[in-house]
Amino acid sequence: MISSNKDLEDRFSFEHAYCLYREGRLEESLISLAKVPEERKADRLRLEGQLRFRLEEYEKCIEVYSELFKSHDESSIEARTNVIAAYTAANRSSEVASVLDAMRITPNEGLELAFNVSCALLDQGKYVEAREQLLAAHRIGEEVLFDEGLDDEEVAAELAAVDAQMAYLDAAEGKIKEAAEALKSVLELESPDEQANISAAANLCLTQVSFFPGDRKGAQEKLRSLESFLERSGGFLRIKPSLERRLGSSSSQAVLGIYACTCLAAHKNEHAREAVRSLDKLYPGTALGAMMHAAILARDGKIKEALTALEAGNSRLKGSKYEFPSLAMGAQLAVHLDDYDKASQLLASLPPEIVSKPAVIATSANLMESHGDIGGARSIAMNVMNGSAGKEAKKWALNKLSALDLSSGNITSAVNHLVEYTKVDGSAWYEPSILHLLPRCIATCDPKRCLEVINNLQPDHT
Repeated sequence: MISSNKDLEDRFSFEHAYCLYREGRLEESLISLAKVPEERKADRLRLEGQLRFRLEEYEKCIEVYSELFKSHDESSIEARTNVIAAYTAANRSSEVASVLDAMRITPNEGLELAFNVSCALLDQGKYVEAREQLLAAHRIGEEVLFDEGLDDEEVAAELAAVDAQMAYLDAAEGKIKEAAEALKSVLELESPDEQANISAAANLCLTQVSFFPGDRKGAQEKLRSLESFLERSGGFLRIKPSLERRLGSSSSQAVLGIYACTCLAAHKNEHAREAVRSLDKLYPGTALGAMMHAAILARDGKIKEALTALEAGNSRLKGSKYEFPSLAMGAQLAVHLDDYDKASQLLASLPPEIVSKPAVIATSANLMESHGDIGGARSIAMNVMNGSAGKEAKKWALNKLSALDLSSGNITSAVNHLVEYTKVDGSAWYEPSILHLLPRCIATCDPKRCLEVINNLQPDHT
């Protein structure tokens, strides 16, 4: 009605902007919002904050809410809840505690606020605190909803988002079975919260492909839960429009990416290609699209083309959250091509906090050993030994050094490293590999030390 009359559009510019916002026409809503008179500035800022969030302009969203709090002494719990969500989405979750202090509120002043604070804690890797906050959110929600007269099933459905987030936390802590069961339970609730449902379905698929990559049947089963939120239109796959508008582009891209990965795990390669084509069409130039395109080529056995596609997408991948996973993926593809030099270079280009991870160190050493760079592999192991690494890392280094010694025929040096291994961990004398290898090596190169081995063996070994 407002759009049909120019005078009404000017008189009811805020109402017009709000209608456009509810229809998902966000850019148009901003244009209409600019016409709102100064006397309704507080209303304008409240709506603009929500619009900026939906448009994923999180820094601008924070600025808008800051102005609202400063110039209008805004005290609504809704605005305070929204600004906490913006800080987390803007990768500024570490500031949330100080923001709460500045607003003089505690995290437990409402269900949504408690939930958003838990998201910030989870984003920081503070899993214990995040779980406590999620439990608080659940408790607050139950109290409010039961007071409103809802029954048990209705309350459970309303709290689906909290349960889905708890499942995500379980997965982050390695409790995969518990996470999968919780996500299934969320989907069985048939909650009215479609965002919680699609998040649960996507995370269930992600759990499947991440931890059970060879389970084709399981992947096919999980796909069905996610497909109910998707539709095919104009030859492309996309999230149902009403839900897509609420998710935003980043989450929508992630869902399509998870769908493509799960299709690969389910051996539905054509469906995966369709999802990647849709990513490129709907969100052109995305880093995720470059990664998935390479994954499809690799699945088709086109390893060289996959590595070329990754390198071609470097400009898209650089600076994105997919930059470092793409380097690891490139290293894996290079190994398939027997290009160990390239694989080592790609691993070495990972950031220091990732290069220093035990799995990356071990992989780098194995790659060097595989293409004959024994000195390089030895150097990596010695760096671990001489550094401040823990017991398990030192055990790996000594094991690797002894293996390198044996491969080069230096049995005496191998014995010294194996003996050092037993000093790092006294229980090593119970390890079959040590019992199998060390006595044989000593007997071969230095029989006089056999008594040393006998004295370390426990009666139950004999």
